[in-house]
Amino acid sequence: MGDGVSQYELFFEQSRTLLHRYRPRPWRGPTAVFLGRASEENGDTLDWSGLLTGPSEVRHCSGDHLTIYHEPHARTFAKELEEALQGHQGLTASGR
Repeated sequence: MGDGVSQYELFFEQSRTLLHRYRPRPWRGPTAVFLGRASEENGDTLDWSGLLTGPSEVRHCSGDHLTIYHEPHARTFAKELEEALQGHQGLTASGR
């Protein structure tokens, strides 16, 4: 790109524009929220109660918002995710 604008800057600007335009609506379906323990310790958590109106569960994992997907945290996160998905399949199959 000859004008000096990087792909990262374009992506960031597009994301910022979308964030300002997006208006979330409540979700009534089953939900699993994954919180990194390091994020919780830093106070970096959000209150989802206004948006998640169906059955939900909070799962705590090691790491934070950015490191949860990398080792040594990724393996634990993958296990928690698999367990949550199996549990939610049961909810869906039973019609809840």
